[in-house]
Amino acid sequence: MKRKSFAFCLTILLLLSASAPCFGAVLNVQAFVDGKSRLYIQGSDVWWYHIEAAAPGREGDVTYPTVLNGHNWFPIWPDIPDAGNRDCGGCTSSVYHNLSPALATDGADIQLTIIDVRDSVSIYQQPSGANGYTAIIEFNDPDGGAYWDKINITYSGTETASVPTLSEWGMIVMSLLLAGSAIWIIRRRQPV
Repeated sequence: MKRKSFAFCLTILLLLSASAPCFGAVLNVQAFVDGKSRLYIQGSDVWWYHIEAAAPGREGDVTYPTVLNGHNWFPIWPDIPDAGNRDCGGCTSSVYHNLSPALATDGADIQLTIIDVRDSVSIYQQPSGANGYTAIIEFNDPDGGAYWDKINITYSGTETASVPTLSEWGMIVMSLLLAGSAIWIIRRRQPV
């Protein structure tokens, strides 16, 4: 009878337990931004689309990297009309192909956390099937000169795995089972 009770309680515990949602991947971005530019993320690819003022990472004759999770990426620009790509009218940088984990194709929303931004950074487009699961972050720095904007982008990655945990009720039932087992063991060991 006691074994059946234990099996029943264990079954209830397993039914009440639930997998925790998958914690998303985090992409830390640090970029030397002047004007307005958009950062595109699709799968393992990342690239810039530049709109106005100097292109990200360009300041006169000096080139600064876009830092992605600590990796320095030096985007290649068309250098039109000049090395700063000032007001190029919508030019695109080279593509960084090594984002890991890649942005998933599950259509889950990305989230943006501002670390240090002079003007504004916002989510311009959430990934979805309609846009090829492409996320777009818009950097807007109209103040004079460039500034090192720092953000975190949390997203559902293709390599993340859920970690099984107990739900709130699963923890309550497990605690009751442990307490009941402890009481049963203590009573059983006491002399009659």
